[in-house]
Amino acid sequence: MKKNLLFPSLFFLLLFYITLWASDMRLQALAGLRYAVPDAEIKLNLLHLAGNVAWLNENDSLNWGRYSLNTRNEWGNLQRYWDAEGVHRNYFLFAGQKHLSPKQVFFGSVQFNYDQLYQVNRAIDPTPYASDPFVLADSTKGNFNYYGPKVFVAFSQRLFTKLYLGLSLNYGISHGLKTVYSRPEIIGRYIQGSIDLAYAFNFRFVLGLSFRPYDNQNITRLAKQPNGLSPVLMRYRGEFEYNKYITTGQRTARYQGYEISPQIAYKGKRTENVTLAGYRYLWQNIFDGTTTHTYDGFYQAQKYYFKTTWRFYSGSKRQNILTLHYTFKYLQDWAKEPVAGFMIYQAWYRTHKTCLGYSHHFKAWPVILGAELDMASYNPRKNDYLAHRMRHGKNSNWVGRFGAEFQRGPAWRFRMGYLFQKYLESSVWNYFGDFKGQAVTYGLGFYGTSYEIEGFLQYGKLLQVNQINVRSPVKREQFYLQIAIKHFF
Repeated sequence: MKKNLLFPSLFFLLLFYITLWASDMRLQALAGLRYAVPDAEIKLNLLHLAGNVAWLNENDSLNWGRYSLNTRNEWGNLQRYWDAEGVHRNYFLFAGQKHLSPKQVFFGSVQFNYDQLYQVNRAIDPTPYASDPFVLADSTKGNFNYYGPKVFVAFSQRLFTKLYLGLSLNYGISHGLKTVYSRPEIIGRYIQGSIDLAYAFNFRFVLGLSFRPYDNQNITRLAKQPNGLSPVLMRYRGEFEYNKYITTGQRTARYQGYEISPQIAYKGKRTENVTLAGYRYLWQNIFDGTTTHTYDGFYQAQKYYFKTTWRFYSGSKRQNILTLHYTFKYLQDWAKEPVAGFMIYQAWYRTHKTCLGYSHHFKAWPVILGAELDMASYNPRKNDYLAHRMRHGKNSNWVGRFGAEFQRGPAWRFRMGYLFQKYLESSVWNYFGDFKGQAVTYGLGFYGTSYEIEGFLQYGKLLQVNQINVRSPVKREQFYLQIAIKHFF
């Protein structure tokens, strides 16, 4: 079976990221340019690059509310073993910010998701490609429907002239049901908090510190089949080994942990920088039953990371911008058998990501052009002790982005972009194989005095390379659409 933390689902391969507290539709419409183009909402500061909500008070001085409707879809046969053939994620989001005083600001968002996963192969685990080696599966392909709300709240207070405090809470629940055979019901719950500090020595230099505990839980409930028999399930303890069970019991996977991250932000006349490091620790328990727990597995992981982003300006009006972003991640994790306590799985991962970018704002025309090149290498080493398999192979991912924005009058903005991607995978993994892809993006923005309207769409296609049967290509298509209305008060 196939399971690996470092290969994200295809849904996220061409999607950069979505912030909780600001709209990134403008940057998405520019092919996902993340660093090269300055943006009024996604700024180079502790809030947007480090997630430090203590800087929420200094990030934006306005009061506003935003309504957003989003749909993100993918379909095709380029997928891993447990991936769905079709994924349709739809959600409605409301977010708002209110300055309670010159020293206090409150932010909140409410999001409701309705996701449809078509032809999920065997897995009855909401995250079969998470870092732990435990996966619950049956013998069928079927559809999953997930729905549920997510709530995020944040509060920032300037305690003293230079010291800021931030508090946040992220909570969500989801309910999923497979529509065939074992008909498992999956109830998910996650909660994460944060305590953030920021100390501004002056308007150029800021130090930050974040502490984030979290507690996630997935409960799988099984029922008897229409013929009165209990379902046959497979419990994987690695990528290749599993045990079969005939049961209608309840299975719980609970993840707990914390993250701590120090940060530095600098802003000069011609230079901006945000640098952060961090440590994340996770432990997980897998057990059966409700009142009496029968443990099925233990898992632990620790992660170290370092990120730095630089932006350099030149020109009389700083119309030329050169950017550099670098990320390093090191993850070590292991799993043990719950009774005897011997090691059943262990892995090490090293990730390097570099992004080079450039943008130019023309003096004579209201036009902005930008480009970025992302280069990432993944170097995992995995020991599956139960299967007596040790694998070590390097993978790489290259993404190029090009975007252009044209301003028509004081209110209208027209955007378009193009991106291409090439992914190379070591043969020892056999997840996706090598593939390449491209996508086009379009965006429109109207900016009035009291409200703003933005729209964004993207269509892309991924195609496996070195295919044997070219008449039946292994491919995947994607379509994203987002519309938002923001009003100020």
